[in-house]
Amino acid sequence: MLIYNPRSGRQREIAVKGFVELMNQKGFQVEVRRTERANHATELAREAVNRNVELVVAHGGDGTLNEVLQGMVKSQTPLAVWPGGTANVVALDLKLPKTPYEIVNLISRSDSRYRIHVALAGTRYYFFTAGIGLDAEIIEAVDSELKKQIGKGAFWLAGFSHLAKWNPTPITLQIDGKVYQGTFVVIGKSFGYGGTLSLTPHARLDEDMLDVCIFSGTSKLKYISYLASCLSNSQLQRKGVTYVKTRRVEVSSIVALPVQADGEVIGNLPMTFEVVPNALTMFVPPGVLRQSQQIQNITN
Repeated sequence: MLIYNPRSGRQREIAVKGFVELMNQKGFQVEVRRTERANHATELAREAVNRNVELVVAHGGDGTLNEVLQGMVKSQTPLAVWPGGTANVVALDLKLPKTPYEIVNLISRSDSRYRIHVALAGTRYYFFTAGIGLDAEIIEAVDSELKKQIGKGAFWLAGFSHLAKWNPTPITLQIDGKVYQGTFVVIGKSFGYGGTLSLTPHARLDEDMLDVCIFSGTSKLKYISYLASCLSNSQLQRKGVTYVKTRRVEVSSIVALPVQADGEVIGNLPMTFEVVPNALTMFVPPGVLRQSQQIQNITN
C-alpha cells in the first residue's frame, strides 16, 4: 500500500503514477491511498497492518510519516519512506534515497530491512525529536501559509519573533532517580532536529535509548549563543547544557508547557517519555544502521 499526502497537486500525482509503474515492473501490485484529513494516514496504515499487506510506502513529510508510525508501531509490516516534505528529518538521518527509482531498488533488496527503536511521548509515538517549551511554542506560532511558501524559513522567522517575547519557565526532569532542571528540553531518538541542526547528536534509531539535552538559563542572549553553538555542533561543551542517556523521563513544570514531537504539537506537561524497542521494520540502505538490527534471509 502506498500512502501519500497529495498537497503538492498535479506534480505529486504524476510522480506517484511513475512510482507505481516502477513497482509493477519489480512484480509488486500497489494499492494507492491518498490522505484526506488529519490522522487519515494513521487509519490507512492501521488498515494495511490489519490486512497483512506485504509492505507500506509512505510519501510525504515528517508529519505524514509520524501519522503512519501511529498505525504501524509494534507490527511486522515493513515501512518504506519516500521523502516528500519540508525537512524530511527521518530520511536524512537514515540516508534514504529520494527518487522513485532508488526507493524501488531499495525495497527490492534482500538486505535492506532493519528493526528500529522509536520513542513514546505520553500516548504519541515519534521518530526523531520531542521538544518541551520554546520550540513547541514556536511551532504553534508558525504561519501555515508562510510555511507552504518558504518552507523551513517560516520556522526561523517565527523563532526569532517568539524569542523576543519569550518568558522562560523552569522545567523539572526525573531521570533514573535524579532530578534535573532546565528551561528548554529536547528528547531525541535520532540525531536530526531540522535541516543540518542536531540537538541530540549522539542519538540513534538503532540504539534503545533516549538522548536528553537540557538547556538552562533565562537570558535570551544566552539562548542565541546556544543556537550558535548548536549550528557548529559544539553545544555539549557549553556551560548550562546537560546531556543524559536514559530509557524513561518524567517531565513536569509549574506551567502546562506545550510539547512537540516530530514537528507537531501533541499536548502539554506533565508528560512521560519512554523508548519503544524494536518498534518497527524499515527499509534502510545497508551500512547505515547496526548490522544487529538487520532482518536476515528476506527474499522478494
